[in-house]
Amino acid sequence: LGFTHSNQKTHPRLADVIGFCRPSDAKYVCECILTVARDFGDRTGRKHARIKYTVEDYGAEWYKEQVEDRLGFKLEPAKPYKFEHRGDFHGWAKGSDGLWNCGLLVPIGRVKDSSRVCLRKIAEELRGEGAIRMTCK
Repeated sequence: LGFTHSNQKTHPRLADVIGFCRPSDAKYVCECILTVARDFGDRTGRKHARIKYTVEDYGAEWYKEQVEDRLGFKLEPAKPYKFEHRGDFHGWAKGSDGLWNCGLLVPIGRVKDSSRVCLRKIAEELRGEGAIRMTCK
């Protein structure tokens, strides 16, 4: 829902639901959504170069048609959903694949001092049997 306080041309906006895709197709659907924004979005101003403004400028139905043209198939009708959590996932959680993962908070994106030593020890224990993956969120 981002916007720039000093810029009246920006505003918060909720997403439009355009359909449903199988999890195995999600990567391709996301790629098509991004390429539509790349090809038709306003690239002249950084603050207006957002998918939400491209959807607003052209309409959700037009955007959906563009995505489907690139995909080569139609999205399924939207299915009901409910958000049950908002925020970052910290701590241990069992994934849909049955494997466990642990989300850690890294303040200011810096792994320092004793935290670095602890992560190194965990990595040594996991060698050949697990992995550490760093992501921005």
